Amino acid sequence: MKFRFIQGSKFNLLIQMALNKKLTRTRIVLILFGTLFLAAFASLIGLSTFFYDSYQYPDEFSIVVDAGSSGSRTYIYSWQGGLSAYKGDDIRVKELFNCKRTPGINALRTKEDVILYFNDCLQEASKFIPNQRKNRTHIILAATAGMRLLNITDKNQSDKILSYIRYHFSKSGFLYKSDDQVKIIDGKDEGLYAWISANYFSEKFSKDTDPITTWGTLDLGAYIIIQNDYTQQVNASCLYSKLALNVSTSTLLNSPCSNGDIFKFNPNIDLEKLKKKSYYIFDGESNPEKCQQELEFLFPEPACDFDKKCSFNNVYQPELISKNKFYAFSSYYYQMVNSEKLAGKILKNDFELYSSETKRLCSLDYNEITSINNKLKPMILDEYLRTTCFYNLYIMKLLSKFQITSFANVEIIDKINDYSIGWTLGYMIDLINRQDFLPEETPPRKIETKFYIPLLIHLAHQKILNRRILEEIT
Repeated sequence: MKFRFIQGSKFNLLIQMALNKKLTRTRIVLILFGTLFLAAFASLIGLSTFFYDSYQYPDEFSIVVDAGSSGSRTYIYSWQGGLSAYKGDDIRVKELFNCKRTPGINALRTKEDVILYFNDCLQEASKFIPNQRKNRTHIILAATAGMRLLNITDKNQSDKILSYIRYHFSKSGFLYKSDDQVKIIDGKDEGLYAWISANYFSEKFSKDTDPITTWGTLDLGAYIIIQNDYTQQVNASCLYSKLALNVSTSTLLNSPCSNGDIFKFNPNIDLEKLKKKSYYIFDGESNPEKCQQELEFLFPEPACDFDKKCSFNNVYQPELISKNKFYAFSSYYYQMVNSEKLAGKILKNDFELYSSETKRLCSLDYNEITSINNKLKPMILDEYLRTTCFYNLYIMKLLSKFQITSFANVEIIDKINDYSIGWTLGYMIDLINRQDFLPEETPPRKIETKFYIPLLIHLAHQKILNRRILEEIT
């Protein structure tokens, strides 16, 4: 029997080999069927593997709430799914949204307060997160200064607030695995996470960047501490003259900033005498020189275990060199903005000008500073205006303790590359780097419709070819 070969058929070689070995017709047919089946199966496996390897994981999301003393800000971050920082993948995190609520959570009292406080921001956040990803979206809250203080003065109330928030978050529909997702963080961690955030946003952690080029960060919150001479009418050099503040004795004595938990009272002050008055009136003096002298009390020469190389609180202070650069944000930024408005000048690039303008503004009385403020659009809120003098003199003193007397290497900002600076991103990046942050996600082993069509065409072609070969054989 003679066989005519189909011109260009990819099975010519196989058939020729079969004829050379003088195989029976049945064996040839079986070989052809087996080969065609294996080819089709290999095609199917190849396409499935291609789909599996090229599967685009949906984005991951995380909600982080920065619960500060004056308010809370809710952030949504996202990054490409299927990556693991723990395994060394290069993860790029984006900020999608942020939402602010006031006051701080330390002012909340009931479960209903908590629900009303968070609902608006969480509802807005939900719009950015696909429904099928919500059960993989961590919801995290870390509280800072306000709750740290409340935890000292009224731990029972602090614990209640946290428990209400934990319960609310556990019912939110987002991923809530542990009560550790709602907690108070200490100042050291807050500073570290802010440093991570700032350098991440400025791309100082990229693979091509020398680690020595990372920038330091300066973050600030502050409280007014005023010494007392036991009379109900107290002169306050750090406040504007013609400004009087009423402060209750309980506020003075129970504040962690004045009862020894953070700063210590001047040992010459008799606390029992202070308690004899129910409140005190602090009369401003508009005396920046005297205020600077009194601020020395907040920064006494510390005991230092590092050959006098300490800033304060026995913390080692390395010598700064020209390469050391800093981002200054939070109160550094907001106080600078207010000072520039009142001075009508750009101050953030010139430390000496900032210093001289601060002293000039602090020498004005409250009526004069209010008159300037009334012409501003928008105006500075009075609660911030009346403490502007103290804050800026405090900042000057604080920077000097860090050996910073120039703004040449300091950028006073609130955003980097359009991202808000704060500790929240650094906190979340730390969590992402943990192995158990998210359960591993396995992509579905399926072939989408767009892959089925070429596969079916291929199999149909194989079937037609198979029939033609059989016709030739028979």
